[in-house]
Amino acid sequence: MFPSGRHLEGALRSMRAGIEAHGGGLMRPMQARGLREAAALLDRPALLEIADRNDSLAAGWSGLAADPDPPLADLQRRVRELYADELATRERLAAVL
Repeated sequence: MFPSGRHLEGALRSMRAGIEAHGGGLMRPMQARGLREAAALLDRPALLEIADRNDSLAAGWSGLAADPDPPLADLQRRVRELYADELATRERLAAVL
């Protein structure tokens, strides 16, 4: 979306800041905590698997943000993979609910 240069660098800095804001991991740790609480309150142990998936996603997003200078092709691939995992997790949550 952004050409190489300062605009791309600014976008990547903003992405990193967004991923690590509010506790890091693109807020997936907070989602995982909420799912664990819901699993206990609703007696829905299947939500625990989705909480674990959110913890894994958090680690992936934080790892992406921590990489100081990834090659653009690698960054794009990693974002696509994380996004695919996000979609699969949402579909799994929808199936459980």
